[in-house]
Amino acid sequence: MLALKRSCAAKGRPDISMRCKPICRLILAGGIIVFGHICNAEDGSTEVYQLLHSKAVSFDSNLVQNVSVQAMLKATDPRAAFLDADTPEKVSVEPIELVGEWKENICYLKLRELNEGAGKGVIKQVREWGQKASVGTLIDLRGAGGSDLESVDMVASWFAKEGRLLYRIKDSRGRVISEHKTLGGVDRLNAPLVLLIDKNTHDAAELLAATLKNRSGVMLIGAPTRGDQRLRETIRLKTGKRVYLATQLIELVEGEPYSDAGVRPDAIVTPIAQPNNPTVEGDRDAADDVKQQLDRLNVADAVFRRATDMLLGLKALESISEPD
Repeated sequence: MLALKRSCAAKGRPDISMRCKPICRLILAGGIIVFGHICNAEDGSTEVYQLLHSKAVSFDSNLVQNVSVQAMLKATDPRAAFLDADTPEKVSVEPIELVGEWKENICYLKLRELNEGAGKGVIKQVREWGQKASVGTLIDLRGAGGSDLESVDMVASWFAKEGRLLYRIKDSRGRVISEHKTLGGVDRLNAPLVLLIDKNTHDAAELLAATLKNRSGVMLIGAPTRGDQRLRETIRLKTGKRVYLATQLIELVEGEPYSDAGVRPDAIVTPIAQPNNPTVEGDRDAADDVKQQLDRLNVADAVFRRATDMLLGLKALESISEPD
């Protein structure tokens, strides 16, 4: 409080004990001080407080405090959140939602999120398919997120030699924290790979799309991704509450930055809303055959249909170029 008094006095303002002591007490009660803002007469906060006090308007101080902190966080990161101590921790889910072999040697893998171990699971599944995916593999990143950068590095290693620099992670001051390169021990993918993306492709899944864009043998189909190159973490405060906040920045070594605009697909396809979308978990019949699910996708999902049409077209062109 003494530091705040001196700050006000140094700027020729009235003593803080007269102007914003109640509000400062309110913020201090939560263990957080907003320097240089609470004591700013020009923003009207002091007048509003005095107005409420003079009119005997009651308000929930805890709610005001929470809203103040939320606003402060949102000003730095639109996706930031101030979480109560009793807010449940995010539960890790199975990274792979659906795998299936479709006709004409096309295989499909739907990812929920790139969490720990997801990369190994994707690599293992594609290896198991082998020649069954000789025409191509579809990896569906629509709605996917995650935070496991090792999985990004692993899958990106399909299309680059070991040790190739992919991206850097920087702190909020622009200092490099880590560099991420392609890994060894990952076999090259010998068939085309198509990534399905949309506006809800975010975090690690969005980074994967960005690292694979413009790679030979890779095509992106769908809609531009969310457009967020920041990494977030959950920080626990002494009060027991938690702050979810962007603290790091991704810097691509190759390709265009995707902040705001998102990763742009090679082929933009506008999805058609379906009343019974087969990709929705609750809409599945447990007895359904996976191939039947993929057949339904081919009918109902314009993005999936465009991807399979392109792969079949590439196969047809290859067969024409081969001698009889």
